[in-house]
Amino acid sequence: MSKPPDTFSYKGYIGSAEISHEDECLAGRILHIEDLVMYDGNTLAALKRAFRAAVDAYLAACVKSGKEPQKSYSGNLNIRIDPSTHSKAAQSAQQQGVTLNEYIKQAIDIRNIGADPSNIAVAPIYFTPAVGATLVGHSAAVTATAGEHLQAQTSSTGALH
Repeated sequence: MSKPPDTFSYKGYIGSAEISHEDECLAGRILHIEDLVMYDGNTLAALKRAFRAAVDAYLAACVKSGKEPQKSYSGNLNIRIDPSTHSKAAQSAQQQGVTLNEYIKQAIDIRNIGADPSNIAVAPIYFTPAVGATLVGHSAAVTATAGEHLQAQTSSTGALH
């Protein structure tokens, strides 16, 4: 598996830090925008300064030309999924006591950055079951009698604790 390039962040922009063997220097570019903005330096500190100067120059050039500067990412994501998947995700999020947005963010974090699923989306669920009601999770069941107030916690897998 290849390692992603090291990156810098400045004013909402993300820049790469890579080695240019051909030019025998460090080089990079502002990532995730359509415009090509590159920079270089002989040391990591110089590369970081060059990245910041490139962002400032890009923003100044946009102002001068009247062009709206692009951002690396806005933080908003619109996805299209099957309605049944949408429904299941919404139900799981509700059971875990988080918003659907937070549920999806946590799923992405687990997949992309290797976050520990056991530390994510642990939210208390409070309920008062009917007489003899049984709550069944993926790997556990809790039975209650009338008037009992139970507290259960679910993990991101939906298992009860």
